[in-house]
Amino acid sequence: MLMRKVLLIAGMFSFSFIHAQKKVAPNPVDNFKTEALSDIQSDYEKYNKIALTIWDYAEVGYKEVKSSALHQQTLKDAGFTV
Repeated sequence: MLMRKVLLIAGMFSFSFIHAQKKVAPNPVDNFKTEALSDIQSDYEKYNKIALTIWDYAEVGYKEVKSSALHQQTLKDAGFTV
């Protein structure tokens, strides 16, 4: 009987602690992540073509001339300074 009371009281306290937790505010960075993901997904075909082209070059490491040129041009087209 005592064990039942102890378990009942423990259960009541644990239930109240669960509901006492604060709600977590949304992280503002999540909006940026969502926006970046949608931008990347909108240009999926372009990036897929670039990736397959780089694989087709099959250049040896540290001698990636064509791949590097393609990366640089892609970044320039996106508005980066290379």
